[in-house]
Amino acid sequence: MEVLQQIRTRDYVQHLQEIFHVQKRIYTAAVLEPTTTSELIALWKQILVLWTNLQSFFSTAHLHLLNDDDIDYSSLVFGNTHPYCSICLLSTVGIDTVLPDSSTFNTAYLTFAGRLYHAPCANFYLNVIDGILPSLKRAS
Repeated sequence: MEVLQQIRTRDYVQHLQEIFHVQKRIYTAAVLEPTTTSELIALWKQILVLWTNLQSFFSTAHLHLLNDDDIDYSSLVFGNTHPYCSICLLSTVGIDTVLPDSSTFNTAYLTFAGRLYHAPCANFYLNVIDGILPSLKRAS
């Protein structure tokens, strides 16, 4: 139990939560896109089950996280007239308004090759998926 109370462990868990929120932002925008498949939706449901199980473990280990149910990214879905992240397709403006305690989350965004990205989206993409950032565009 001592390992679970170390700062490195808490940081690791907080980073896992940040990754979950990247997925949650992508899901929020993707379900509105006509190209989203039932396989992707099934995969997102699996991720949600896994995260729920991890939260249960974190809770018993006294690692307190934000309640993810309180965070709704749907207010960041705008038309193409608003600047948006080229990975999750949500607005780069106002993300700090949907997070209850934005000091625990990275709300910064960056510009690369003329496209905007939330910093956590870009970080996750570059470190896990590919070394070149995509420039996704909304279908609608």
